[in-house]
Amino acid sequence: MPVALLHPTGTPKSAAIAPADRFRTAQAWNVLRAAARIEPDHDAVLAWYRDDPIVSLDRRTAEALVAEGRHDEVLTFLDEVHGLGDGAEMRWSAF
Repeated sequence: MPVALLHPTGTPKSAAIAPADRFRTAQAWNVLRAAARIEPDHDAVLAWYRDDPIVSLDRRTAEALVAEGRHDEVLTFLDEVHGLGDGAEMRWSAF
């Protein structure tokens, strides 16, 4: 029999997530999907998202920018990077 994960208040864990947190999670997934168009290696995408500062965006990581509500700026950055590919294989190592 499956066991439901409960928040300390006794409510199901999924119900305990605030709508704003769900929105941020959706924004993070949008950024990760856009990054995956450039870099097919999922581990590299996650490492970039968490650890690599984006110079043109105040040297903040994509993760920090999404948390600050600046996911649109990250998506614009990724669109610009993707546009540089002109058919050549793009990888994070190229930057």
